Amino acid sequence: LKKKELLKAIKFFKNAISKNTRADAPLDWAVTSFNLGSVYTVMGQIENEVDNLTIAKEYFKDCIKEVNSKKSPENWAMACTNLTIVLLRLGHLEGDNKKYISEIDVNFSDVFETLKTIPGDNSEVDKKHREIIEALKNQQKEASKNIFFRNPAYSAGRNEACPCGSGKKYKKCHGA
Repeated sequence: LKKKELLKAIKFFKNAISKNTRADAPLDWAVTSFNLGSVYTVMGQIENEVDNLTIAKEYFKDCIKEVNSKKSPENWAMACTNLTIVLLRLGHLEGDNKKYISEIDVNFSDVFETLKTIPGDNSEVDKKHREIIEALKNQQKEASKNIFFRNPAYSAGRNEACPCGSGKKYKKCHGA
């Protein structure tokens, strides 16, 4: 997608959100907030911009406040997932993964249990649940690794424990 098209989409959705206010049409407003969050996410990922991702984060949070697992389970689950993706990306771009991981207050077990209540075949939901939980565990593991910054005044020996706290030898962890 080109930036010009994304800006058109933002203009369109902002116009829609001004006509479908939160008070008048809460679900429509929440879906439009979700769409705005999605467009800002794409812009932020294309340009590696913290500003656009921060805007996306706020739109997803607004959507989650309005919809819930009972009112609109699919929209709620998608907004929770997208918010998590945005938070992880922000942490990566700003180099402060711990800050953003602490903002992830979504329990993905709840998300997938909610999705199971939607009529239809749930075998794919179970499979996706396992994949996303595993991916999040790996992301958090990587994030905790990436927050370590070398202190030039301190030099661990190659065979000493790494000061990041991973339990690995320095040469196998941050000394590589």
